[in-house]
Amino acid sequence: ENPGYPGLRSKIVAQGAEIVPVRVDSEGIVVDEIFTLKEIPRLVYISPSHHEPSGAVLSLARRERLLAWADRHGVFIVEDDYDSEFRYRGRSLPSLQGMDQGGWVIHLSCLWKVLSPLLTLGFLVVPNRILGLMNTAKALIERDLPIIDQFALTDFINEGHLDRHTRKARRLYSQRHDRLIEAIDRHARGKIVVAPESAGMDLLIKINSAVDSEAILDLARSADLDLYSTRDYYLEDPPEREFIIPFAYMDENSIEEKTAQFCSRL
Repeated sequence: ENPGYPGLRSKIVAQGAEIVPVRVDSEGIVVDEIFTLKEIPRLVYISPSHHEPSGAVLSLARRERLLAWADRHGVFIVEDDYDSEFRYRGRSLPSLQGMDQGGWVIHLSCLWKVLSPLLTLGFLVVPNRILGLMNTAKALIERDLPIIDQFALTDFINEGHLDRHTRKARRLYSQRHDRLIEAIDRHARGKIVVAPESAGMDLLIKINSAVDSEAILDLARSADLDLYSTRDYYLEDPPEREFIIPFAYMDENSIEEKTAQFCSRL
């Protein structure tokens, strides 16, 4: 995906793989551009439930077409489900792994955004065709995994605490998401365009101003507003004046004031 998470790109390149960027729009990755690549890729890595940084969710139609293409050509899809628990608009869509009939989807996720960054546990749901390979890989690193954390998390899930906690967190983050958008609408005077997508813990915005990106970041710091450029998310052709605001951990009582101060400085 272009844009996409920069930390992932560096790890893939370090393994000697060639990355082919594919554009993302409001419905997620543009799958038609995958189908028309000069060479069929060996693997497609996507985040269909929450694209970073846009928050876009891959549409059901695109999910179905991508799965059919992967089955036809024998291409593995890595479904990165990171941060997918937090969607604030529209109905939830089934995971690619849940829709997969051909056994080509590798589903991966973690719970540290839901629970705590200190919980460094992730999980994979893999197709039967590579189960033996994955079991071997797991055995090689098993000694490095926190076994007590695994037992505690198992009980936490089985007793229903994870579902309850996730619902509570989703309500809280939804309130902050909506409050931030409302504050921008009141104070930005058309200078800030909010992306229509609504998943994850960050809000994607574009700023209509003659002020350059570095100066805008300085203005945000002066208003004590956390603001980050999306430049590093792009493999090529990064846009100017595009940013994310991590709203999930904002103090609700400060959202209005910080937004107003920032907008008044633009």
